[in-house]
Amino acid sequence: MSRLLDHLADLAGHRDRDTLDEAVMRLIDELICPQYVAIHRTVGSLEAPRWLTHVYKRHRGEPYRSYEATRDAGPTVPLESLPYHLTCLQSGEIVRVTQAPAHWLYPLQTDNEIVAVLEVWQLNAPSPEEARILSAVRRYYRHLRGLLDENERDALTGLLNRKSFDETFVRAALQLGNDVPAPQFKADERRRPLRNTRYWLGVVDIDNFKRINDEFGHLMGDEVLLLLGQIMRHSFRHEEHLYRFGGEEFLVLLSGDRPADARQALERLRTTVASHDFPRVGSLTVSIGYTELQPGDTPSAAFERADQAVYKAKRDGRNCCVDFDKLALDHPLAESANTGMVEFF
Repeated sequence: MSRLLDHLADLAGHRDRDTLDEAVMRLIDELICPQYVAIHRTVGSLEAPRWLTHVYKRHRGEPYRSYEATRDAGPTVPLESLPYHLTCLQSGEIVRVTQAPAHWLYPLQTDNEIVAVLEVWQLNAPSPEEARILSAVRRYYRHLRGLLDENERDALTGLLNRKSFDETFVRAALQLGNDVPAPQFKADERRRPLRNTRYWLGVVDIDNFKRINDEFGHLMGDEVLLLLGQIMRHSFRHEEHLYRFGGEEFLVLLSGDRPADARQALERLRTTVASHDFPRVGSLTVSIGYTELQPGDTPSAAFERADQAVYKAKRDGRNCCVDFDKLALDHPLAESANTGMVEFF
């Protein structure tokens, strides 16, 4: 009983979805000792969603592979490639996989939606006690995910909120300069973990957003913010961190090998927004500034640099993407006597 209480306390202490999922799988492994346990989440665009699978225990004694929230968790596969899992996700019902008598899929949900599929494979069919344990774990997961989303997510867009930014930023900054071991994946897998990962912080600001509120009303302004959040989720890889920072300002924490990777990703967002037809509003644009994270960087320092680049993008006519670090090379620096901030203009 004391070990169970320890596990439940551990579950309640997690502050992001990845570590919560990992703790749930550890708890199930401890309580019922399955041959295999995994959690499958959907990632990617609404048009082409894919499964992202986090495995705790593998068949035939293969080792557990952990993952970090700020890194690629591994390859993804199309939803159609796991039809039983897709049925569980869409129906919200427990699914028994017919090829194995003790192979079950359980929906994991919040109060609003089904967010993942729990896969458990045992040598024998679950006993009544094991079934009760799995039911209780799922209910506890539902409660904790609801609290977690309420605490770290923006209520309107569903993106991460400002409170969760600092912690994720620090985790990313601590990885700078470290040679991170990369697990080996097959040659045909879509994405590979990065070595010596570099990070960029991008600030995305909607151009002329006040005009939208003034002409169409604040409800339509909220609709624009919601749609931009959806476009951002579809434009970036699942491991990138997306935030609504306040008002019409959004943040992106990107990982990559080269500055060109960051610029390409942010330019893709900019052009996607510019070509999107927003209901009633029509077309709109965003101005983007970004900067590379440096060892010892702080969230406020990186944000100030990216925000300076946004200011330059606005001055250049909006609907453009500006790299602060290139700006720093091309322009002389001057320090403001009043604020101590670096200024270029």
